[in-house]
Amino acid sequence: MSFTALVPTNPSVEQKAMGNTHYIPWHITSAIEKAQATLTTFYDWVPQGTPHREFLDNHCVHLIKPAPHLNNMEHTGIPTHLFSKEYLLASDKLIDCAVLRSKTEVPDQGMIYAFINKETNRMYVGSSINMTSRLHTYIHSWETSRQRFLEEMRTTGGGFDNYLFVPNYEVPNYQLLFESLYPDVPQDPKMRYVLARFTEYHCRILEQAVIYYAKPEINDLSTTVSFTFPNVNIDTYTPNALDRAHPISVFTSDGQLYNKYESINIAKRALGISEQSLIWARNRADYLIYCPNPGQELRIFDHVINDVLQAPLNSHQKLMPISGVSLDTIPMGEIHAILDNKSDLYGVYDSCTQFAQDHDINSWQAYRYLNLNKSIPILGGSILVYLCCNPAYRQQMLDVQDKRTWPVVSIDTKQDNLVRYHDNPAAARIELSHLVGITDLKPTRNFTKDYITGTKRAGVIKFRRRFQLMWLKDYDPNV
Repeated sequence: MSFTALVPTNPSVEQKAMGNTHYIPWHITSAIEKAQATLTTFYDWVPQGTPHREFLDNHCVHLIKPAPHLNNMEHTGIPTHLFSKEYLLASDKLIDCAVLRSKTEVPDQGMIYAFINKETNRMYVGSSINMTSRLHTYIHSWETSRQRFLEEMRTTGGGFDNYLFVPNYEVPNYQLLFESLYPDVPQDPKMRYVLARFTEYHCRILEQAVIYYAKPEINDLSTTVSFTFPNVNIDTYTPNALDRAHPISVFTSDGQLYNKYESINIAKRALGISEQSLIWARNRADYLIYCPNPGQELRIFDHVINDVLQAPLNSHQKLMPISGVSLDTIPMGEIHAILDNKSDLYGVYDSCTQFAQDHDINSWQAYRYLNLNKSIPILGGSILVYLCCNPAYRQQMLDVQDKRTWPVVSIDTKQDNLVRYHDNPAAARIELSHLVGITDLKPTRNFTKDYITGTKRAGVIKFRRRFQLMWLKDYDPNV
């Protein structure tokens, strides 16, 4: 169905109607105030003197200080004519939804966007920090979703093809911006979460202002925008492995990128497959799984599993015991963090867990490098330390530790004796079974006995023939 593009509104006309206001004003709600207060605690949590704090000071702090009414910024910076229907319909960014299923370049930024019905001109305004995934959600779920806009699209709007889409106003993706400005500074999932929440906040406060000003017919004007993080205590927050730390890329049968998703949970919903099916299919060479929502076979790639099973783990096989430090002089029961000059003491801790909690790193990361010649970056990468303890104390810790938490080493006999490291027996079972496509490796208490400690060496023959497993404490890389 064709449509007629109208002439853009003359900004001077709108400016005259709005007096001296040339930009869309803020519309502050209680939800925004609460989100701003929480985001301030996120900012305060980031250590001073680190690249991340420097980045927030240079690019994000204006969003939260002074609180609570953004009175340090006179307006949104969005011209008042930018979300008029006349301007949108004449925009060179306008895309007919009838062709939106084809590959379309969408900026990898936060976005304030609009949909307009071709026949009625009814408009919807929304925002997203991942526009590619948002579009895929619309394309593949509009026929079933109960979301207000998609329900109207399905019932009275004439279907998805009867709309026009305008990705109209970009908002900085602060995570990508940080990575471009500080390419050598590592980011853990918690810090990525903080940066993503600044992007979310920026998107949503602009969306609220645009909706209140433009009053699009499809939006529920009585409902204010909401946020995902106002009740999060950043001091105790732990990123969920499935929801925060597993970016998923999906490829077509000819190797073309189909889409990227922030997490396993988002990917499984967009693709229309179960979590179990996704985990089973991910990172299997030349393996395609049929995904109902896209209606095609796709290959699934989990970036975290790839990193865990390849680059980071392979580097461990070259680690050697630390040298240049008198370990025997360290008192029993103490963990010493020593600066990378191996002479100056940074701090003394009761355990690796205490060190990890104080510096917001994974406790296993701290434990597995204990007494090894591997420095650990802390305080945003500005300081490197070695974790050390008395060898007798380390052995004591190993002796009293529950085997369910013992680190495991696997040697892959079919890949030139490739060495992999696993957090515990359960992790070894899951990670290695995915490599060989075994589904009947049950999480029973017999796994440790069958594959690691037992003399009987029972278990699945295909698995047992390929992998040699042992405790990390028993592994000697020189043998």
